[in-house]
Amino acid sequence: MVGIHLSGTGNTKCCIERLVHLLDEQAKTIPIEDDRAVAAIKENEIIVLGYPVQLSNAPVMVRDFIKNYAGLWQDKKIETIAAVIKVGKYPAEGLGLFHRIAGLFGQRLWF
Repeated sequence: MVGIHLSGTGNTKCCIERLVHLLDEQAKTIPIEDDRAVAAIKENEIIVLGYPVQLSNAPVMVRDFIKNYAGLWQDKKIETIAAVIKVGKYPAEGLGLFHRIAGLFGQRLWF
C-alpha cells in the first residue's frame, strides 16, 4: 500500500498519513509531485490518493497526474484505488471528477 497526496497546507498530507498508517503500519506516503510517486504506484497493489478540492474540482495537478499516467491505473484491480478528498462543504464535486477521469481509463473505483 502507498499513499499519494497533494497537500498545500499539510492537512491532506496529515489525513493520508493517518489513514494509511491505520490500514498498514509499514506503508509509505509520497507527495504527488515527488518523482518517486509513479514508481510507488507501479510497485503497490493498493493506492490511496488524497487531495483537496479546489473551486469545486480536483486540482489541476491531480487531474494532469491522472491523465499523464493513465497506464498506471489500468493495471490496478477495481477495488485497489481509493480517493480521500479533503473539503469543507461539498466532497462529491471533487470526487465525481476523479471518478470520471479514472473511468476514461477503464477503471471503476470504490470511494
